[in-house]
Amino acid sequence: MRSLMTVFLLMVLMAGVAVADGELMWRSHAEAMPEAAQQNKPVIIHFTADWCSWCTKMKKQTYTDPAVAEFMRDDFVLAMVNSDENQLLSMYYGVQSLPTIWILDSEGGGITKISGYRDAKAFVKYLEWVSTDAYHTQSFEQYVSSGS
Repeated sequence: MRSLMTVFLLMVLMAGVAVADGELMWRSHAEAMPEAAQQNKPVIIHFTADWCSWCTKMKKQTYTDPAVAEFMRDDFVLAMVNSDENQLLSMYYGVQSLPTIWILDSEGGGITKISGYRDAKAFVKYLEWVSTDAYHTQSFEQYVSSGS
């Protein structure tokens, strides 16, 4: 019985370490939207599919980059949507290729749509543009060209 308790405690501690290590908390679209409104945070919706190799690359390389993960964890509510399983939602957001990432304000209004793979260096620029509220005063292209 004691060894079973030890195994259980180790599993609980390991789960806590995974969250403490900065694992991103992805939600469904239905869970993310009210949470974003409640926390007054923008939403990142990542549209994906099991067969999408660029989606997998983005999840494994872009989202695990420390700077990207920190922005996403601290400043955004995250939603992951499987386009094959949620075709109506994908149609609603105009998803025509994968990956497609939508960044919405806390009310659900569209800030930007990103079609295709982005590496960490490129993606962090989008996160900075939104988290600094620069999107209110300048386009993403203006933000990048200004050296911000």
